[in-house]
Amino acid sequence: MSRVQAPRVKDELYLITMDSPAYEEIIKIKIGRADNTYSRLPRLQTGCPYPLRVLHVEKGAGRYEIALHQFFDPQRRQGEWFDFPSEPDPVEEILAALVHLGYRASWMRPALGPAYAGLPGRDGQGRLTCRGC
Repeated sequence: MSRVQAPRVKDELYLITMDSPAYEEIIKIKIGRADNTYSRLPRLQTGCPYPLRVLHVEKGAGRYEIALHQFFDPQRRQGEWFDFPSEPDPVEEILAALVHLGYRASWMRPALGPAYAGLPGRDGQGRLTCRGC
């Protein structure tokens, strides 16, 4: 009896950046999804002249990729690459948008700062008001 294998699901949301001295104030971030980000990285590196570095992987959030692309569309550089200022932390900004879009992680970073006040589950200082809300 042969075993049926479940279909592969691209369930990781990844944030990847280019390490380039040309980009200090503006950070280029690729928002994408994969079934295994670290296996995908070498294929992405082939087409990029600068070293790529994984900033963050959020397991279970791959389905939010398109919503994040739409959310950050004004910052879109090309394809899945977006421009973010280096301050505040762009990873925190993307994670805050993910929460705003309805994603509920089993963990949350403790504070995203005043720029994120008013987002669901945040107080006036951008701190979480409840865990996993």
